[in-house]
Amino acid sequence: MKAQHILFVSRNTGRAFTLVELLVVIAIIGVLVALLLPAIQAARESARRSQCVNNFKQIGLGVLNFEVSNGHLPPGRLGCDYGYRPEPYCPSDTEVPKQSELGGFAVILPYMELQSGYLLFDLQGEGMLMVGDGPDPWKNNTAALDFLRTRPPFYVCPSDLAEPQVEGVEYNDIEGLGTGSYALCMGSNGPKYGILPDVKFENTGLFMYARTFALREVVDGMSRTFVAGETTNGHLKEFDTYNIWSQGIRHVTSLRNTENPLNTPPGIGTTRAMKATSTPLANGAFISNHPGGGNFVFGDGHAVFISENIDLETYRALSTRAGQEAVADNS
Repeated sequence: MKAQHILFVSRNTGRAFTLVELLVVIAIIGVLVALLLPAIQAARESARRSQCVNNFKQIGLGVLNFEVSNGHLPPGRLGCDYGYRPEPYCPSDTEVPKQSELGGFAVILPYMELQSGYLLFDLQGEGMLMVGDGPDPWKNNTAALDFLRTRPPFYVCPSDLAEPQVEGVEYNDIEGLGTGSYALCMGSNGPKYGILPDVKFENTGLFMYARTFALREVVDGMSRTFVAGETTNGHLKEFDTYNIWSQGIRHVTSLRNTENPLNTPPGIGTTRAMKATSTPLANGAFISNHPGGGNFVFGDGHAVFISENIDLETYRALSTRAGQEAVADNS
């Protein structure tokens, strides 16, 4: 009988990882994650910055459409101060809405596809956010106040961490007004120029109290003049950084200047006291959460990222309407 040879082969030819090998694999995965996270974060920031630029393009288009319809650029603030009404911008016999603190962003709403919100303000009558000790029927305009407590999406930068409503800042007993991420540029005159004519009515930019400009007055050219830039932490009362998108007040809210460099931290540089805190901390600076600079929109509607290392004189020149400065580079 022929002998048979049987070969037994084990089905389990593999082996378990040793502890050392497992630790090496975990370390490799950790290194890969560490390498990928910055790239993912950079991609997200790039997307947020792109959305911010798109918001600015909408704002620029809204300002230009306002000009086409009205023959002049919108005011930075609809009305004047109570008790300070300089000629010819705020004569004593002006209609009541000329005492409204509604800012330029509120004025251009019909050109930003928010005509319905704008109509709530009743600017043919009393208006909203009125200053002084006159009648207060606007406080009973519930629909308008509810709207002012919201945030139009095109006034909010995705990188801005501001809460939807301002904290601790009352306006004639009205609380919780909606915050914004952007501010119109008054020009290069900031806190060191005080709070009256040189800032509010005689500044060097495109937007100020009650006053408006025709395109022919923008001698520097609309493509070389700031319309608006970024702000951050609009919900905070601390350091007077608050930004109420619908309100126009010099050095805070939706009216800023270029006296201090771009991205000057709150409370630093040249500062001025504001009535909300009575502390000299408002510096009126544009400031952004985008690393290395901030977005701006120019008068012709194009939006660009400006480096925080830009020469200060160049930066200020870009905020003036008729300085006739030679500007070689705006980034």
